[in-house]
Amino acid sequence: SSQLTRAAASLLVAVATTCQTGVSWQLCVSGMLWRHGFSKPARAEKVDARKTPASGLPQAGSEASEEDELREAEEKRIQTLMTNMAAMVSEEGRLTASAVGQIVGLQSEEIKQMASEYAERQWELSSEERWERFGPLQQQRRAVASLEKQIQQRREQLEELQARHAEMKSDCEEARGRLLEATEHAEQLDKQMKSFGAGGGADRRQ
Repeated sequence: SSQLTRAAASLLVAVATTCQTGVSWQLCVSGMLWRHGFSKPARAEKVDARKTPASGLPQAGSEASEEDELREAEEKRIQTLMTNMAAMVSEEGRLTASAVGQIVGLQSEEIKQMASEYAERQWELSSEERWERFGPLQQQRRAVASLEKQIQQRREQLEELQARHAEMKSDCEEARGRLLEATEHAEQLDKQMKSFGAGGGADRRQ
């Protein structure tokens, strides 16, 4: 029964795409059923069986009877299938268009979903690729910018220290000049004091 169901479903698609509604529809369906192995010339076989003389073996007659019953059951199933197919493919083939539209719709949804997943995956790959290509470069640029900022800060500090050093050097030279002047003035005073002392001693001896 499962094989018959699968075969019937396959046949339904073939009939829906090949046969058209109208007077010749049943002939088309019958022909396709016969081509797909669903229908057999049962009547001719029955006539041949009737014309063939019996062999006298009850076992052969029993087998023939069972085959006839199976054939009749198969014909009934085929007739039921044809009736259902006739009802489904009626109304000028609207079912065919509907079924095709439904299949196309499902395929369109699957295509959209696959396209969305593909685009998302491409974006992830491009993001990873951009990170692999530009991530280390961006980090290097940031490190260089940080080092340049630190160098600029150290340079400003050095310039400030150099200015303070120049100012202190100037003050030191000025103080040294004053010290030299004071030393020279002290030496002059010492000489004058010595000369005054020598003159005073000569006057006392006279």
